[in-house]
Amino acid sequence: MKRREFFIMFAAAASLPLTGNAQREKKVFRLGHLLLLSRAPLEPFLDVFQHTLRDLGYVEGSNL
Repeated sequence: MKRREFFIMFAAAASLPLTGNAQREKKVFRLGHLLLLSRAPLEPFLDVFQHTLRDLGYVEGSNL
């Protein structure tokens, strides 16, 4: 009976994955916008949009 248990444990251990768990790189999100007008009249809205993204944790150049 001991031999059978040994082989069952050996088979279970052999079936485990042998690869390590590597850390994944941080996901960098890309966001773009298309303007049909000049940028000057929309500047206040774009500033609010950028501040809102920063409040949500998205930092330009880091993860955005």
